[in-house]
Amino acid sequence: MLQLSYRNRNPLIYLNIAILRLMSIKFIKAQYDDSLTKSLSEEARYFLEPRNSKQRQYEALRAYFVENLPVKVISERFNYTPGAFHVLCHQFRNDADRGYFIQTKPGPKYGPGQTFRTGGQDN
Repeated sequence: MLQLSYRNRNPLIYLNIAILRLMSIKFIKAQYDDSLTKSLSEEARYFLEPRNSKQRQYEALRAYFVENLPVKVISERFNYTPGAFHVLCHQFRNDADRGYFIQTKPGPKYGPGQTFRTGGQDN
């Protein structure tokens, strides 16, 4: 068998092999991720695919602070840009009373006995 010396080998072959390896790794990972999400129960989907914005923030911050996942992974998983996620972390760190995830009630902010003013116009 004829062996080529290192000097005679084409560097493009190594580049092509590396590209093929990366493509196969991404393909296998995509298949694994698809099979994982298809096999999730409704209860697991509730935590991994949050629909409520406060729950999505909670799960993203928990993944960052508790699981120590990188920002890139969290951004992809919870549909944030890395910059927006850093802002979310900053806001969370600077919330002194940790009432960050309290859901606010929609609706008017005035109580009974108070009148709602429409820009100073009388009806």
